[in-house]
Amino acid sequence: DPPASGAPSPRHERATKSGRATKLLLSVAVFLATLLGLEGLCRVLGLGAEQEIAHYIANWSRQWQDDFYVMRPAIKGVNEDGVRDRQHPVENELGLERVVFLGDSVTFGYGLSPGSSYPALLQRVATERGDPVEVFNVALPGWCTRQQRIAYDRIARKYRPDLVVVGLCLNDIPEMLNNLAQPARALAIAYRYSNLVRLVTGAHEREIHSVEELFEHPEAPSVGRGWDLTRAETLALAGEVRADGARFALLVFPFRFQIVPGAPEPLPQKALVEFAAENGFQALDLLPVLLPLGEEAFLDYDHLSLQGVKSVARAILESGILTGG
Repeated sequence: DPPASGAPSPRHERATKSGRATKLLLSVAVFLATLLGLEGLCRVLGLGAEQEIAHYIANWSRQWQDDFYVMRPAIKGVNEDGVRDRQHPVENELGLERVVFLGDSVTFGYGLSPGSSYPALLQRVATERGDPVEVFNVALPGWCTRQQRIAYDRIARKYRPDLVVVGLCLNDIPEMLNNLAQPARALAIAYRYSNLVRLVTGAHEREIHSVEELFEHPEAPSVGRGWDLTRAETLALAGEVRADGARFALLVFPFRFQIVPGAPEPLPQKALVEFAAENGFQALDLLPVLLPLGEEAFLDYDHLSLQGVKSVARAILESGILTGG
C-alpha cells in the first residue's frame, strides 16, 4: 500500500538511517583522528613523556604482575617459606625469644652470601653468647612496607614471634606511592602507553621518580602522598603485630649519598624516628652508625657491604631493641 499522506516512505526512512550512521561513523573517525593527531603532537613536543622511574623502585603491577612474591624453595639457601633463611619449626618447643626481621634487599643481604645478612650475623652472635634467641629473616628484594605486611600475615605470624622488626629503606616511600596510588586498570593501560593520557592525568605528579625527591622536594604533593601511605601501612602492620601480643620496632637505613660530603639534611630519618616515638615503638636510625665507615659501608647506592652489615648488627645489639630496652 502507498504511504499515508505526509508519512515518510520506507525508502526515505532507510536513507535517513543510513545518513545518520554515516554521520556517526564520520564523527567517530574525526574524533579518533583528532586523538591520534594530539598523541603525535605530544610525542613530537615531548609533552607527557614518561619519566623512567629509578630502577630500584619497583612497580608491582608492571614488574611482578601481582602484589607479592616468594622464591622457589628449590633455590639454594631458600627455605620452605620461600625466603632466604634456614628452616624454622613452627612450634617454639625450646621457648626461645623469636625475632622476625621484615625487609627488602638490604635485610635480605643482596650482594652477600646467605650467612652474611645482618639477621644471620645476629643469630650467630646470639648462639655464641648462649642467648635464647631465634632470628628469622623474612625479606626479599623489591618488597616494601606493603609486601612486608603481607609477609607477616602469610609467613611470619604462624611462628608467633615475640618481636617484629621492619628494616625500612627510604625507597620504600616512593614504592608505596607507585604501588598503591595507581589509576583504574583500564586507565592504567592507556596511562602506560599514551603521552596524551599522561599529560591529561598528570603522570609526573602521580609518581616519585627517585629517593632524592624526598630531600629535594619534601613539600611536593606526590612526596606527601608517599609518606601518608607509608605511615598508614606501617601503622597497620604494627597494629597486627601488637594485637598478636608481640613488640614492634623499626630500623631506618640510609642511602649512600647521605654519607658523602655535602649530603642533604637527613629529614626523612628524623621524620621516621619522630613517627615511631609518637606511636609508641622503637626506631633505630642507622645513618650515624654507618657514617664513620663512609662509602665503604655500601656495595652500591643502598646495599650494605660486609663491613656495613657488621656495624648494623652491632648497633642493633647495643640499641636494646631485641630486649625492649
